[in-house]
Amino acid sequence: MDTTSMDSTIYSDGDARRISWVIQTSARLHKQWRDQAEIYRHQVSKIQARCIALHVGLFWGIGVFAIKDCDSVCLAIDNDRMISAVRKGSDDDIFVERRMNFLNMLIKQRKLEVTIRRIRSSDNVATPLLNDRP
Repeated sequence: MDTTSMDSTIYSDGDARRISWVIQTSARLHKQWRDQAEIYRHQVSKIQARCIALHVGLFWGIGVFAIKDCDSVCLAIDNDRMISAVRKGSDDDIFVERRMNFLNMLIKQRKLEVTIRRIRSSDNVATPLLNDRP
């Protein structure tokens, strides 16, 4: 089994109809998007959708082994409220707080070393995937 730690950067974005994420590793750029789950479609705010995208993106990255146990992961985030929610694990919005709890459980379970980097919205490579049509 390969136990080499890898550095990854996760970019994510979302809106009421779609979520997207990009996982950048030294070996590959994984670009993904999904239509918002029916239960959330046109029901969630922009910040809620972004939290879903970050949680799903990390979960997906672990599932396809783009992110492995004990990896170093940088969360590239272009929104101050998201940064605050990730750092504190809470928010005024119970939906956001629950997503952050799920995110933190994944981080703890997988023993990920996580850093947060504030990026400009124009540098969020996941954003164009919200509008691209397959």
